[in-house]
Amino acid sequence: MSWFGIHVKGLRKLAGMTKQQLAQRIGVGITTIENIESGYVIAPPLPIVEKISKTFDVTVEELIKSQPIENAAERAKEVYVINEECNDASLPAWNDVEDVIYVDRDVLRGHNHIAVKVSDSSMDLAGIVNNSIVLVRLNAPVKNGDVVLAEYEDKRIVRKYFTDGKNILLRAVSNTENYPDIRLDAAEHRSNIVGKVIRVEIRLEN
Repeated sequence: MSWFGIHVKGLRKLAGMTKQQLAQRIGVGITTIENIESGYVIAPPLPIVEKISKTFDVTVEELIKSQPIENAAERAKEVYVINEECNDASLPAWNDVEDVIYVDRDVLRGHNHIAVKVSDSSMDLAGIVNNSIVLVRLNAPVKNGDVVLAEYEDKRIVRKYFTDGKNILLRAVSNTENYPDIRLDAAEHRSNIVGKVIRVEIRLEN
């Protein structure tokens, strides 16, 4: 996905607009919007870019720059969604970015956050379903019963957190038996807890 595509998709979702509605607004087919948002079309014709910028009340320069659109909404800020293969969650590379969400600035103020797409059903009974996106506050204090993002066997997983001080238990909340409890030594694996999940965004359509 190109940065232009990330911005278009994020602004469209922030406005509550479907791909079809955006296509009709700027006078193109829905395939054009799909190709832009997927990054298949990295540099569409300038007239299309200008129509999109007017639709979302941002400048052309903001649409094509490789950084968040600060004024996309009065109180909202972009948080880029990374994939599970990202080597450094706190400093994702271009290929690590999959999507974008918008979060109230007051929620983000004073803390570092990442957003990660969930790729299993291990927490579906807690409302975190496959392909939903979790907003994670990095290095946040966690207590028993909190939902956390953790690193385990070179993967990022979302689980409920419990500890007795000596051991850490990471537990799935699912009807299936495919996700056994994970037990870790607290002293050795405390750094495996990336952060606390503070918001879940369900994606009903791509």
